[in-house]
Amino acid sequence: MKICLVTTFPPSRGGLSEYGFHIARELQHDPFLSLTILADKLEGQEPEIKDFSVIRCWKFNEAGSVLNVLSEIRRLKPDVVWFNLIFTTFGHDPFVAFLGLMLPLLSRFTGCYTHVTLHHLMDTVDLEDLGVRFPRLYRAAGALATRMLLMSNSVSVLMPARS
Repeated sequence: MKICLVTTFPPSRGGLSEYGFHIARELQHDPFLSLTILADKLEGQEPEIKDFSVIRCWKFNEAGSVLNVLSEIRRLKPDVVWFNLIFTTFGHDPFVAFLGLMLPLLSRFTGCYTHVTLHHLMDTVDLEDLGVRFPRLYRAAGALATRMLLMSNSVSVLMPARS
């Protein structure tokens, strides 16, 4: 089975890169899986971690990254595309972040089984405390992005349950 893992990945210091590494390391233990990591581009010329197939095809805060990731997914034709995400994985710019959050749905439209590991929900973020200028607009966009993510074949949310 061919899996593409879309995540930040070491030696990148992007959010969730260590978590992406642990997912990839566990998947590599299964000899029946073929794993390709679609990772964020590095600023410098740091060496890749050995024994991982990494394609650095997207860049933080770059709108064109969505097309680059989709192009790699189409080229590789994986059985599963696994996204390791927070709402700002692809950028702090709201437009770029939203475009990046469209990727799981667009990936599913290519015919791939799409899984999302989501590390937080917009409902739990205090936008006023963060000093967001238009919190109502952000909430609406966050709700729409959440709906798009829920259109994936499967979603896991890594948050404790409320009692």
